[in-house]
Amino acid sequence: MGAYGPPRSPLKLTQKQRERLHRPRPVLFCIIVGLFCSPWLALLGIDTYLRQQQVKTNLQADTFFDQIPVHTSNASAEHIDRLGAQLGLSPNADYANPVIINGRAARDFAAIETAINEFLHSQTSKVSGPLDPLPTELESYIRTYQPTIEEIENALLIRETPRWEMDSARMTQPDYPPPGFFNIRSLQKLLLLSAMQAHQQGQTQKVFSILEASWQLNKTITDRSDLSSQVLVAVISAQRASILRHLNHTPTQWQSRLRSQSQIQPIMKGIVFETWLRYRISQNAWLPRPTVVADANLGEKLSAMVANRFSLQSYYKLISLNNTQTAHRTLEQLSGLNVCTTPQITAEKRLADVKPASWNRERSGASEASAFVMAKRWQIAGMRSLSIELSQHVLQLKSQAQAQGAWPISHAPIASIACPGETWIYTHHADNSITLSLSKTLLTPGAIPLTYRSSPPYPHIARPSPRKPTLPNHKQ
Repeated sequence: MGAYGPPRSPLKLTQKQRERLHRPRPVLFCIIVGLFCSPWLALLGIDTYLRQQQVKTNLQADTFFDQIPVHTSNASAEHIDRLGAQLGLSPNADYANPVIINGRAARDFAAIETAINEFLHSQTSKVSGPLDPLPTELESYIRTYQPTIEEIENALLIRETPRWEMDSARMTQPDYPPPGFFNIRSLQKLLLLSAMQAHQQGQTQKVFSILEASWQLNKTITDRSDLSSQVLVAVISAQRASILRHLNHTPTQWQSRLRSQSQIQPIMKGIVFETWLRYRISQNAWLPRPTVVADANLGEKLSAMVANRFSLQSYYKLISLNNTQTAHRTLEQLSGLNVCTTPQITAEKRLADVKPASWNRERSGASEASAFVMAKRWQIAGMRSLSIELSQHVLQLKSQAQAQGAWPISHAPIASIACPGETWIYTHHADNSITLSLSKTLLTPGAIPLTYRSSPPYPHIARPSPRKPTLPNHKQ
């Protein structure tokens, strides 16, 4: 006996059992072959489906980018960059003759930048009422750097509109520097501060001269389509409109300018551009598909065919394609929503229902975060449009009061373009002040107040001083 019991005898099979054991098994063979070939068949199917879907999407992308103008840098842009460097601001481009940044000015600006942001936010958030005087530290800074700020203002008024390079075709390349324009954002802050300081000093013509320079500086990025530029356009436009709302005897061209600005949402324009740009980048991120010359041998042709039709990059390109299609469906949802009747939370839920294909389903948390960000941007864009629209109507009413010597006793409701179906309601009060308010109370928490009340009554506002000679302005 062995250690674990008696030895086992070998298994004895009958002749019939032996024949059955050695019989071919076609089903098992097919399963094994199928398991081996399934990844390749899946890649073939993915590539075929991708080619079908790409035709329409690529055509849409080409049509979109064909409408994007190409900008080349000009001498005015370099001049503004060099003046900005004297204020300690980094240039927006590289030049053959390097731009030297003033280190002391850079430290001075960094020391008061937070104070600038807080003051601008507090003042431009006001719907009506007088603007506050500049804090001592900001007034001291403006006084120190006023000569350079005025030189920038004059350059914007008399020189060609500055243009910095932008080529959407090159933006898909990894070595192409993305536009940021932090320089322009900082210059705009200083121009708006200077305008408010001039307003406090009663220098009416200087106020409008500075705001005109601010408008010209914004024009340089209005025609650009990237998201960072369009966010900057939206922020500056809303802040400048808020300041104009507090002024009297405003030049008539500002009414038409604000009217055109209230009808567009630059942030949404930038989101569309970024969506198409990400698609282009993802499609170009991989190595180009192998090609063969006309007289290539059979082996070369077969190798290229296998590399093209069974490439893993087709799967990732298909993911990018599906993400792009989903993003555009999301934007279509937003285009049909009204910021006055749809709270942000409702917009989020609508966007969260727009999901990618089941095989490309994101994690729910990521999807909810994306819906929140998109809905928040949409809500902010709508609020800015309403704020600019209010400013435009206030300027129009002030113009009528200036011509008549008093506020109109009555005024028909003014239709809102930013919120179709709603109106701006005009009310004349016994103390000769007026109120202009939106007919709809916005539901989104934190929405800006949209009621303007004049203070003081318009007839007591001083007439503007005699017009002083100003630098020629070749643009409107």
